[in-house]
Amino acid sequence: MAEYDSKKKTESLSKEKMIKEQEKKAMRETFDRLTAPVHVTLNSWREHERIEGYYEFQDYGHLFSCDRLLKLETVYGKVQMGYNPNRMRSFVFANMKTNRYDTVNSRYQKAMKEYQQRPEQKKGNENRAWLSGRWKNAAVLLEKAENKPWSERSMEPYFNSVNMEALLKTMPFFGEERERAQLEERKSRIVALQNQVRENALEKNWQENRQINRQMREASEEAALLSAILARKDAGKRAFIRKLNYAFDIDKNSMFDYYREQRRRALREEISAIEPQEGEAAGENRDTEEDND
Repeated sequence: MAEYDSKKKTESLSKEKMIKEQEKKAMRETFDRLTAPVHVTLNSWREHERIEGYYEFQDYGHLFSCDRLLKLETVYGKVQMGYNPNRMRSFVFANMKTNRYDTVNSRYQKAMKEYQQRPEQKKGNENRAWLSGRWKNAAVLLEKAENKPWSERSMEPYFNSVNMEALLKTMPFFGEERERAQLEERKSRIVALQNQVRENALEKNWQENRQINRQMREASEEAALLSAILARKDAGKRAFIRKLNYAFDIDKNSMFDYYREQRRRALREEISAIEPQEGEAAGENRDTEEDND
């Protein structure tokens, strides 16, 4: 019985250790995504630059003939802002690359993509052919229906309709709830450990205090990392929204005038194509009436 209890205790400790290591890895990954160098490309609507990577992840009919206005590219993915003249609204399209966080950029994301492209009906060591299907949950599309500047408040209603994992991988400066909860948990843990150290000092339990000090040091390092992540998220979010509004407002009046004239021209062409048909139909009806008379 004692051996069984010790075995269960060892398994629980190993699980807790594995969970802590995964949390640390997730925090380091988030910090690396926030601090990754960004290559900014500002495009004019006159260039009619297409959206990159859309055919790999979405139904390509929605963003066909859209103009890209801004591209932010890192080693992890791309974030592009464009204007859809058919729907008369701007949008943000973000997609992950086939490499993700690791020592090289990177194995996990590529392995995840390859695994999702394998057929599920084959089992065991059978030959697993590749699928031509698109990669799921690796891209985010946010359309702004309101005629207002981009802001966090205008984007939050659309977060419920997208995959949050893909959103946090492509735009890591959003979603601060998890980090704030983890920071509060680390702070409360540090306070509890400090109280325990005081109690052990009164009882002169110095050996246990050494272990508690080690735990306190780890919790303090994690709290410092979480505070840095939150600061980076706030700064990155402000800079991102500022870039979106700048890229859209820099030449939007001439863009609106151009596409307004394009719609008027298309409408005039439709009307001019309909009028001869109506004239021919009226002439045929008149000839029919004369024949009947």
